[in-house]
Amino acid sequence: MKILFIFVGRIKRPYFKDAVEEYLKRIGRYASVDIVEVKDGSAGGRGGKATPTAVMEKEAEKLLKPLGGGDYVIALSEEGTTFASHPFANVFEGALSGEKSRIVFIIGGAFGLSGDVKKRADLVWSLSPMTLPHELARLVCAEQVYRAFTIMKGEPYSH
Repeated sequence: MKILFIFVGRIKRPYFKDAVEEYLKRIGRYASVDIVEVKDGSAGGRGGKATPTAVMEKEAEKLLKPLGGGDYVIALSEEGTTFASHPFANVFEGALSGEKSRIVFIIGGAFGLSGDVKKRADLVWSLSPMTLPHELARLVCAEQVYRAFTIMKGEPYSH
């Protein structure tokens, strides 16, 4: 199985970067892991600031570009479905056992994800009803994917 994480922007704080890399390495024991980081869409045109909608639309083009027809897409958004870890592992296991060739997690930028990205998603997942900083959302997403694998394998990481 292949897993792709598509993120807007780069991690700036080294402690978040190290923690995310650690969980991605752990996930690599169970599946092939790739990361795509796309530039944020905040650059305004003609010296003006872009609107949030324009930013999300610009980012959507970049976020959707790496997707293929055989992908199971999980878009992270605060409007999505929340799960406890075990139910998420069940959903994740169902996606892994399906006919899709790759599971793709998408985390948007400062303004979130456009409607086009959410429409393309097979699942819109909320980590929390609270707004999380982008770097923290990446860390929690990676940790929960790793936790899901350990739950599915009956390993002691998750109690």
